[in-house]
Amino acid sequence: MAIDIEETMSVKAPPKLVWNWLLNIENTIGALPGAKLESVSDDGRNFVARMKVKVGTVSLTYKGDLQLTEVDEAAQRVQISGKWKEVGGSGSATMELTGTVVPKDDGTTDVTRTLRQVMRHERLGGVALE
Repeated sequence: MAIDIEETMSVKAPPKLVWNWLLNIENTIGALPGAKLESVSDDGRNFVARMKVKVGTVSLTYKGDLQLTEVDEAAQRVQISGKWKEVGGSGSATMELTGTVVPKDDGTTDVTRTLRQVMRHERLGGVALE
């Protein structure tokens, strides 16, 4: 199953402040419904998180190894990629999370977070759910 989420919010704050907020992994990981950050590497580029997902009557818990794969200061864009494994099961998932900061003429700043996650699980037919 593919989960696609895009969220844009406008905030009354300067782009630099919003960019620094977005670079904080705890803020960015908030785009993943049911996700909780467990640890961050010393270099700040690798993370471990847990995520609870419910599809119909099936509830699943995944543990993921995530990496900060892009930080483009000029474009104000950050990207996190990851692989997830089901806790106590054989399910798996991949994900890509992108965040961008766009200054607006009216003094506000838009923040967009885009998530694409593809899940594979035996209890859901054993095929990639897209």
